[in-house]
Amino acid sequence: MCRHFKFTSTHLMQQHESFMAILK
Repeated sequence: MCRHFKFTSTHLMQQHESFMAILK
């Protein structure tokens, strides 16, 4: 469970970084 949560959290962070890069 923890591993899955960590993986999901990392995936969301990557999407957030990509989204921020698009806004710049």
